[in-house]
Amino acid sequence: MDSNFCLNDYLASIPPQWEEEIILSNGKVTIDIDAKVDYPQISKIPIVEVLPASFEPELIHKIVSFFGGDGAYLSLPPQDAEGYALPTAKDYELWISGITKTIQKVTADYAGTGSEEVMLYLAELEEERKVLTEKLAACSGDDAAIVTDYETLVDTFQFEADLCDRAGNRAAKVQIGLRGKPGNDRRECFIFASAIDISGHSSVINSLDDAVKFSDAFLQQLEIYESYELVSIIGDQDAVELCYGARYKGLSYSPLVNRNIVFENQYSPAWVDERITIGFEFGHSSPSFFHWWGHGIYGEAVTDNAQLCDFSVIQNACRTQLAASYSWRTEDIKATNVTVDRISLGYMRVKMQNNANRYMLIPVWTFQGEITNTLSLENGFDQRAMSEPLPDKTVLVLSAIDGRTIYSGTTGGEFEK
Repeated sequence: MDSNFCLNDYLASIPPQWEEEIILSNGKVTIDIDAKVDYPQISKIPIVEVLPASFEPELIHKIVSFFGGDGAYLSLPPQDAEGYALPTAKDYELWISGITKTIQKVTADYAGTGSEEVMLYLAELEEERKVLTEKLAACSGDDAAIVTDYETLVDTFQFEADLCDRAGNRAAKVQIGLRGKPGNDRRECFIFASAIDISGHSSVINSLDDAVKFSDAFLQQLEIYESYELVSIIGDQDAVELCYGARYKGLSYSPLVNRNIVFENQYSPAWVDERITIGFEFGHSSPSFFHWWGHGIYGEAVTDNAQLCDFSVIQNACRTQLAASYSWRTEDIKATNVTVDRISLGYMRVKMQNNANRYMLIPVWTFQGEITNTLSLENGFDQRAMSEPLPDKTVLVLSAIDGRTIYSGTTGGEFEK
């Protein structure tokens, strides 16, 4: 921390491109750094406390109103102990009908064969139909509760519901919850909407531009448009998926988003970074799904102006960590090529030391690229090149404060989706 630290001068001293080649293990490993160095035009980087959030009544109200319109509400069916909707009588009837059709088809196709395998399969189907029939008979048929006061949900760990318009038509299925309990250090807040049908939205979404306009309007309705930016687009001529990453005080989260690092050290992220994903199938007037996870609430600033270590320290730390990670390779790997083609400054959420269930945003440098191994097959002669899986193409993450390694894929760390 240094109130006099000038971030503008620091950023101006960083080279726009880093080009370097590093050879290790007598030529077995080549590390090729040819990367643009990206950073935002900001005057300071605060380190801020951030807390996991689950149910914010005002936020739920905005989402319900966007998809269902004025007078929309949640229809909450009976739930099990884990917050999942219990099957309805209609669900059981549909499942029983499906099994009955399967039994009839198998019987017609294999009648008279006397196959022991077929008879066993039919017996299993009959037993499944019997169990479902008994559950149907015991089904209480309790009506779903209509919820318009979302304050009543704040102590709920998780729930599933139908999002209905004022006429009672379902506009979406929603699931809202908090995965992981306070003592677990693995918390994922999520809001998921599927089977979306917005009858009041007449414009058909036929292109990427249409999808972006729809998503922008949605983020504006939630009053978070300024806190997010479009970070990735996946799709083709039939469908598209837009991902928006969180941004705080002009600095976006690291590209290492929506991932948990599971190995333990003081910098391990406590829960997944914040991201919103909206999917579209062209030719429809509604998105196919909406998913918001990792939602957090920003608290007090630990410091308003973090002092970053010199970029030369980051470069040396990068060289040291890559050399440590790749100086040894297993015998079946004949050659390894590590390429780094992008370096970017961003935020990452990490645990606060010696504080249970408290977290903060710190600035990090993220190195992205590819790792390719040339493998020797069993006969020892044939070779093939294989790329190591790298979520978000992340090779390395270093703290921008002191250059400490936060993530390196070869140090025992694993990503989880």
